[in-house]
Order: sequence, then C-alpha cells, then structure tokens
Amino acid sequence: MARFISSPENIEITEALIDAIGGLNPGEILPNGKIENLVKGKRHLLAKARRIVQRRDGVVFATIIGVGIKRLKDEDVYVVGSHARKRAKNTTEKARKEIVGVIRRGDAVMDRETQLRTMNEINKLGLIAEFCMDDE
Repeated sequence: MARFISSPENIEITEALIDAIGGLNPGEILPNGKIENLVKGKRHLLAKARRIVQRRDGVVFATIIGVGIKRLKDEDVYVVGSHARKRAKNTTEKARKEIVGVIRRGDAVMDRETQLRTMNEINKLGLIAEFCMDDE
C-alpha cells in the first residue's frame, strides 16, 4: 500500500501549528488571525496538528466560532461530551424525520419486512436521540 508523503511546506506548517497549539496554557485562546497566518490557506493541517497535540499531551481544545481555538481547562472537558451528544441528537433526529417523511407521504412501496425494519430504525433513532438529551 502506498503511503502519502507530506510536502516539506505542509510539514513546516504542521510543526508551526503544533508549537502554537501545544504552547497554549489551560484557558488560553489561539486567535483566528494567528491561525490564518500559520495555516497559509491549508486549514486541514490545523485539524491534524490539533489531533497530534491532543494525543501527545492529553489535552482538549474547543473551537470558539469567530474567536479561535481554546485549550480547555481540565474542569471544563465535560463540554466535549455535551457537544458530541448534541451533534448525535441532531443527526439522529434529522435521519428520523427523513424516514418518517417517506412513510407520511402515504404511497411508499414497501413489503412487510421492509416496513418492520423501517419502524425498527425509527424507534432506535428515537431512543438514541432520547439518550443524547441533556440531564435536567
């Protein structure tokens, strides 16, 4: 299997991003302006550098829209799970609505087995969305 070899420019950009992200203190933000200067139009390298630092240092980052990347304090890492549950809930609800839309149309052509499988999926998606709800 052929392995992708990164260009020297991409390696240099990735290393600069790793240094910048890895140098953040808990609660500190790397502003978007500095990120843009570092990525030089190769935004995909930011995700790579972020993953490398997260694995290497055992730290967590959050994207603050319109501001930059924030290194989370240890006591704030729970928001990662909360954010993931919200995304999962939104994804499952969207899928459920799409499937229900076909059924509500009224002219869906499905044999009995397919109807049962479809209803089973709707129920599973509903359960997943319910489990993803915030505790209140």
